[in-house]
Amino acid sequence: MGKKSSASSQHEELKSMKSADIKNKQLTEQDRRVLGRLVEAQDSGDDSRINFEDIPKLTKSQLA
Repeated sequence: MGKKSSASSQHEELKSMKSADIKNKQLTEQDRRVLGRLVEAQDSGDDSRINFEDIPKLTKSQLA
C-alpha cells in the first residue's frame, strides 16, 4: 500500500495574468475595506508595522 499525499501538499496550477487583467479586476467589498484601511494608514504616516531589522546600517563613508 502506497503512502497517500496530503491535500495540503498538492499545488495549484499557476494562472497567467496580464497587467490589464489586474487593473480591470472588480474589487469585492472586503477588498475595498482593506484598501481603505491601508490608504488611511499610509496617509497618516503610520509606519509602525514596517520591520526595519533586516536593513543593514549605513557605514560612516555612506553617511559622509
